[in-house]
Amino acid sequence: SEAGSASMVYHSRVHGALRLLVAEHVVQGRTIFPAAGYLEMAHAASLAATRSTPAKLCGVFFLLPLALSEASADAIVAIELTPFESFEVSSTSASGDAEVHSSGSLAPAGKQLMEGLSSFEQMRKICTDGVAKKEFYELLDKSGLNYGPAFRAVESVWTTSGCIPRVATLRSRKLRQGTNVHPADLDGALQLSVANLAPDNTGTRLPFAVDDAHLLGHAGSLSASVEAQGQESNLVALTSGMCDVVTRLDGFKARELRAAAKREPWYTSDWLLSNPKASEAPPKPLSLLLLSDDDQDALGSQRLGTSASQTSLEDAIAPSSAIIFASALQR
Repeated sequence: SEAGSASMVYHSRVHGALRLLVAEHVVQGRTIFPAAGYLEMAHAASLAATRSTPAKLCGVFFLLPLALSEASADAIVAIELTPFESFEVSSTSASGDAEVHSSGSLAPAGKQLMEGLSSFEQMRKICTDGVAKKEFYELLDKSGLNYGPAFRAVESVWTTSGCIPRVATLRSRKLRQGTNVHPADLDGALQLSVANLAPDNTGTRLPFAVDDAHLLGHAGSLSASVEAQGQESNLVALTSGMCDVVTRLDGFKARELRAAAKREPWYTSDWLLSNPKASEAPPKPLSLLLLSDDDQDALGSQRLGTSASQTSLEDAIAPSSAIIFASALQR
């Protein structure tokens, strides 16, 4: 490709500054790299590649969680980016296995960030039900979002009967640790969107996709807001104390994290009594015929492999009544 559009790759070791930055983003007991981190990574790489020309992220998907607590010691996370075209975040290890965690497109920034966005004061007039910080994070923890102190950026929450719209104030940040938008701040805004504030909630919801993302840097006091943009998507924003938009996510969507599918057997087996019509004959002692490929035999049993012929099976049953047991094969 042309020099101006050639793809570039930036990479970092998982166990280092990257993990320290997001170490307290814990989901169901595991340290998971946050969706906010992918957005910040893509935006920073885009700025580096285009020499600080602003860009927006489009059609971003969060495909596969990156469990930092389970990554190998030599694991590397990388972002491959073609300026104003696309990006892809993946991880690799010495074994050569690669996994893609997030992807999206890049386009020149140009949207008026306040367009269609309510101010903090307007949101506060709508959202009249307050939720204390302690209660907010207790509900998140109950749903599997076990954030440590660094990722508990939300200070106060106001909502409407527990539903969206929602608005919150975030703790003031003096140091951004080399980031443009600190992942803990942006994650605080996303927490407003994914949180189910029902007392009996136990489902874990995680970011799934964003239609458009604009990220601007800021240090100081921030507020976050969430407004509906359809049945399944929200407008998520971070604004400064001067009502300047720091970050705007249009079409943000979340999905509930599903448990791994339960393994089912290919078939099931029942206990069968052979020769059920031989009631006129004197009872014969029962023996156990085990159809299994395992090496161990049950006491007082005869074992045949699961691939035994019909003739072998009939010969084993013939001498006396037998109870037949077949072990289930797993997928």
